Amino acid sequence: MNYEKLSVNEKVTIRNLLKEQVENGFVNKAMDFNVKIYLEAIKVAVLANCPDGIDDTLFGQKIDISINEDNIDPLIDIDLFDNQCSSPDLSDDTWEEILLPNYIEKILGSFDGVVWFRKAVEIPKSWIGKDLILSLGPIDDRDAVWFNGTKIGETAEHGKWTENRIYTIDGKLVTQEKNIFSIRVLDTGGRGGIYGDASLLKIYPVNSEKTALSLAGEWKYKIVAELMNNNLYVFELNKTDFNLRPQRSITIDQNTPSVLFNGMIAPIVAYKIKGAIWYQGESNVGSANQYTKMMETLISNWRRSFNIENFPFYFVQIAPYKYSNPQNSESAWLREAQRRILNTENTGMVVTLDVGNVENIHPADKISVGERLALWALAKNYGIDVEYSGPRFNDKFTVRKNELTVEFDYAENGFIIKNETPNQFEIAGENGVYYPATALIYGNSIILSSPKVENPVNARYAFTNGSTATLFNSSGLPASSFTTEKIFPD
Repeated sequence: MNYEKLSVNEKVTIRNLLKEQVENGFVNKAMDFNVKIYLEAIKVAVLANCPDGIDDTLFGQKIDISINEDNIDPLIDIDLFDNQCSSPDLSDDTWEEILLPNYIEKILGSFDGVVWFRKAVEIPKSWIGKDLILSLGPIDDRDAVWFNGTKIGETAEHGKWTENRIYTIDGKLVTQEKNIFSIRVLDTGGRGGIYGDASLLKIYPVNSEKTALSLAGEWKYKIVAELMNNNLYVFELNKTDFNLRPQRSITIDQNTPSVLFNGMIAPIVAYKIKGAIWYQGESNVGSANQYTKMMETLISNWRRSFNIENFPFYFVQIAPYKYSNPQNSESAWLREAQRRILNTENTGMVVTLDVGNVENIHPADKISVGERLALWALAKNYGIDVEYSGPRFNDKFTVRKNELTVEFDYAENGFIIKNETPNQFEIAGENGVYYPATALIYGNSIILSSPKVENPVNARYAFTNGSTATLFNSSGLPASSFTTEKIFPD
C-alpha cells in the first residue's frame, strides 16, 4: 500500500484507526480478533511506506511539556515556526480568517494549543520613525509578538491570561506605511485567544492615544500545534491540514461534561443532606447568559438526584477582579447572572463586593464569606433571628421626568451609603451611555438622577469588574451589583 496515493478519506480513516495503537502500544485486548488483524495489516503497510516514521507522518512532532524535575517550564522560549510565521514575506493567503477580539473556541470548538495570528496594517505616513504603542488587551494564555519579522515583546509566563498586553515598537523599526503584525498565542487550557474588549485592540504613537488605529476586525490565523495530555503535537506548517488531524480521543478532566458530577456528586446522592453551598463562577466570565441557564439546571438536577425537593442552595457571588480591565464589565454581567438565579426557589446569595481584591482573583478573606453563608443557613433553616441578606434590587423601578427610582428588598431598617468609595450608581438614557448619578434614599427605594440624563431609561450599580461596595443595609451587609437592563450582551 502506498500511503501517499491514498485518498483524503482513506488517510483520515487510517489516522483515526491508528491513533490509540500508536500512542498506547497497538491494540485493546477486548478488540475483535478480525479487527486486530486488520489494524495490524494497516499499521505494517503504513510503516513500510512512510519513511519518516509514523509519528511525523500522521501526527506531527510530539513534545512533552510537563514541568521537569528542575522546575523548568518547557513552553518558555519554545520555537513554533517563529521565523516562518513572523516573516513579512510569508504568504498567508491560505490561512483562515477570524474576527478579533475573540476566543478561538468559538471557531474551533474545544481546543488547546498554538495559533498564529497575522494582520497587515497600513499606518499614517506621519508615524514613520516614531515609537508606537501596540495594545492587544488580554490574551489567554501566553503570547509572543512580531512587527515586520522583529520580535517586540512576549508574555511567556503561566497565569497572565487576564493581563492587558501593551508593547512598545521602537521607532527605528517603523520604516514604512504597510506593516505586518504576527502574534503567536499558546492556549494551555480552557478558553484561549485575543479576547478582550475591541477598544483595547489598537496601535498609536507614544503619547498620542487619541489618534489610535483600531486593530479589531479581520485577522488571518493558522493552527500549528494541538495540546493534549501534556503533549504538544506540532503540525507540519505547509502540509498538515488541521481539519484532517486524528480525531481527538476523549480527555477525562474537570472540564469533561459529567465527570465532576459522576465522580463527586453521584456517589453521595443516597445520603441525606440539609442543603448545598456553592462558590464558583470566575471561569464563566464572558458567558453570563449561558451561566444562568447552567446554574438553574444544576440546582434542579441536584435536587432531583438527591430526591429532596427544593433543598436550600446558597451560593457566593464572585468578587471584584480586574479581568480584562477594572473599568470593563464582563464580570459585572456574570454577577448579574448570579443575582438573577435568586429567582430560583429556596436559593440565597452572599455578596463579596466589599471583601474582594481587584488584584487577586481568589481574595484572602474567606472568613467573611463563610460567616455570611452561615447567616443564610441560621436564618432560613435553623430558626435563628438574624439579618442574612444585604439590600437586593427587586427588579422594580419607575421613571418620573428626569428621575429613576429603584426598589429594594431587605432594606426595611434603612440603607447605609459609604462615601469613602466613589459613588457606584449610574443612569443612562435611550443612547445607552451611562453617567454617574446622584442617589437620594427614600424609604426602601433610591432615587437616581443626573444633569446629563434628561430622560433616564436604565440604571445600574457597581457595574464594573473592579467595583467595590458603597451600599449596605443597617446590618452592614452589602448590596449586590445590579442593572435594570434585561438582555445579556453575550
